[in-house]
Amino acid sequence: LLFIAFVIVLTLVSVLKDESASELIARIKTANPRYLILAVLCVLGFLLMQGVIIYMMCRSLNLKESLWRCMLMSFHGYFFCNITPMQTGGPIIQIYDLRKEGVGVPTACMLIFNMTFLFKLVLFVLSIGFLTVGQGMLAEYTGSIHPLVNIGFFLTIAVTLLLGLLIFNTKLTKKLAIRVFDWSVRRHLQKKNIEKRRAKMLDMFDQYKDVAGFFMTHLKLMGILLLLTFVQRF
Repeated sequence: LLFIAFVIVLTLVSVLKDESASELIARIKTANPRYLILAVLCVLGFLLMQGVIIYMMCRSLNLKESLWRCMLMSFHGYFFCNITPMQTGGPIIQIYDLRKEGVGVPTACMLIFNMTFLFKLVLFVLSIGFLTVGQGMLAEYTGSIHPLVNIGFFLTIAVTLLLGLLIFNTKLTKKLAIRVFDWSVRRHLQKKNIEKRRAKMLDMFDQYKDVAGFFMTHLKLMGILLLLTFVQRF
């Protein structure tokens, strides 16, 4: 609670640093409450749809997670995204939540990675659209920063392709993990139970591969999840 209070104070200070508090309050009072309510409902809809996506993935793997618990995981992830640098905490806490629910770490990782990939895939499609048919509109609204916006779209496309490669090309991911593990051994970052840890890591990758293979072969399910993610993003 102290940490959250500190974050809130820090946020308020950064927001009000170059603003007059009285002017800010006056502007807030002129805001149309209907739009504020609509904004809150949009956030709730966004989070509830993410809960539905997590629930559908769990059910497809015969994991007995309730829709309510999946909704809570969605809210939990969103909260941690907002209080951690570069929104990195959300996926990690959701993997932790699934682990607490009795889901194995490899399966939990694959579920959240898959959800993240679908999220990025929507941005990928939108980026392609803006780069091919939306340049006129972009130039009109972004002005001098138009080239920077296009660079952002290219980076989104590149990151999405790389993410998809790492998530679904399990052989490549496994090789990279082994190299990182061997490097940590050579650097003496790991000194105890090295072979046991290696065996455990390889076993986890085998489980991860099975779940990745499931999603790769169930294209209808992936199509439905992608459609839901489109609606969620919009």
